[in-house]
This record gives sequence, structure tokens and C-alpha cells, in this order.
Amino acid sequence: VRWNEEDTVINNDTSTEVVQAPQSAEARNLFLLAKMNAWDELIGCLPSYSADTIRYACDEAAGDEKASLLHVVLSSDEVPLHVIEAILDSTRNPTSMVRDTNALKQTPLHTAVHFIPERAEIIECLVRVAPAIIGYRDHLNLRPIDILLQKIIMTEEVVKYVNNTGIALLDELWETASILARYANSRKGQLELQPTLHSCLRIFDFPFALKERALKRYRQQLTERDAAGDLPLHVIARQTPPVEGGVDEDCDLDFLNRVLTLCPAAAAQWNNEHHTPLYVAIHSGRKWNSGVRRLLEANPAAIGNVQLPRSLFPYLLARLKPSTLYGVILAQPEL
Repeated sequence: VRWNEEDTVINNDTSTEVVQAPQSAEARNLFLLAKMNAWDELIGCLPSYSADTIRYACDEAAGDEKASLLHVVLSSDEVPLHVIEAILDSTRNPTSMVRDTNALKQTPLHTAVHFIPERAEIIECLVRVAPAIIGYRDHLNLRPIDILLQKIIMTEEVVKYVNNTGIALLDELWETASILARYANSRKGQLELQPTLHSCLRIFDFPFALKERALKRYRQQLTERDAAGDLPLHVIARQTPPVEGGVDEDCDLDFLNRVLTLCPAAAAQWNNEHHTPLYVAIHSGRKWNSGVRRLLEANPAAIGNVQLPRSLFPYLLARLKPSTLYGVILAQPEL
């Protein structure tokens, strides 16, 4: 017996047995168990249900919500990690399950960040399966990181005005932010160990307010290096501002200036490839007014590491202010 789209029976033999439409009773059962937080009973049902029944169980049971089973269980702040793992293990394609969206275009990650943002271990379980969902946007054009930023801002206000209440929660939210940033930088779900500040800065379109807060919270990481030997200044210098309308100058320059102000010595530091932030900025495609001039002013001696064509030096020298010009001449007296 197989089923067509209208749930009518199509017999492929002479049997007169009528089989009830699949998923209806099972869907209601899974949906109710999830809503009741009956985790042990829910896990006990999984082996007897098909992968598709588990994945789409709540589509039918929840009506117009079109929420998957993952959406439902992740809306409970009591859901244990092993329940999420059991649901993912029960389907043939956990990646597709994690990418499923409800009627509001929200993935299970959106739901988790909205209801249980402090549960970093569950957040990591989801993004490990499909890191790409970090960039998915819902019907309000919000990514999970945007929702998390709202939670962080609200918790900061509570900490500020209610006698430091919420400090532990704020720490947990930043642990989640760190996981999202690191996996957003990962390749094929392999987590790259790197400081939280580096992770947040490395993603150009991460919310600016989140980067500001990361810089304030993890200021000590301005002098820390990641696996490539990069300081946060190298990370910012490597980003090429997107070109929109043919203009890319001054994009993200304010944040680069802020990092240079807090840690001016970083402009003179080399990474593992023996490159300064100035070298990284030029070879990444940054323009004169989108960071190159500022990095050169911070460390004129870095000009010796850039390896520019000599024909460009007259043009370069003509644009420098006296103090920077003096530093360049000291570094390259043959000019």
C-alpha cells in the first residue's frame, strides 16, 4: 500500500484491508508529548515511527503553525540536550531537519535562540549539524545572531539597573554568541578554536552593536593571536568592505580606528606569515580611505613589509602628512 498526496489508498494487490492514513495519530502523539515535556515517553516513541513522521510530525498536528517537532521541543526551557540529539539521530537527513522553517520562516535555531538562548550546548548541537543556518533570516529579516543581540542588550539593561541581577545569564548569552561566531567561521562544521573577539570581528555583516560589545567585553583579547597568528587588527584589515553603488571608502573605518586607539602597538605586529596589518589590508583589497592610510599612519615602518611597486611610491609620498612621511623615510631611506 502506498499513499498519494490526497491520502487516498492505492492498492497494489488484491487485499481488501484498509490502512489508516499515516502520521495522523502518531503526529498528535508526538506533538502532545513534546508540549507536555514528556521527554522519556517521546524518546521511547521515536524508534517505532518513520523518519518522515518524526520530522514532519507537528505539521499536521499543529495546523497552521507548520512547526516541526524540533521547533516544538526547542520552545521549552526544560528540554534536555539528549532529546534534541535523539530526534536528530532518528531522521535520515538531520541537516534538512535543522534547516526546516515554520510559517514565520524561522529555523529551529531561531526558535532556540528566542526561547532558550542561554542553552549554549543545544545551540552548538544545532549549528554543528548545519552551520549555514546561522545566516538564515526569518520573516522579519532577523538572523539568530540578531535575536541574540536583542537578548544581550536587554540583559545588560537588567544588570545595569537591577543590582547586577542577570550577570550569570549575560555570561551564558555571550557563550552562545561565541559559538555562533565560531561556527559561522567554520568550514564543514569543524569548529576552529579562536578567541571570541576574533570570531565576532571576522564576520563582516555581524551586527555592529555586537562587535562593539565584544570589543568592550573581551578587550584583553586585542593582544591575543588566533591559530594563524592574527591579532584582531589583522582580522579587521583582512575584511574587504562590500561595494555598493560603486563606493567602498570609509566602510568599517570607525571600528578599525577604535581598535587602533585601544591597541596602537598592534599595527607593528606580524602574523605567522610575517605580515603586518598594513600588508594584509592592501593585499585584501582595502583602499586608501578605507583603512590603508590609517594603518600606515599608525606604523609608517610597515611600508617595508608591503612590497609595493616602486612606481607607486611618489604617489604614496605625496599623500602623506609630514609625521608619517618622516616615518616612511626612516624605514625606507633609499627612497
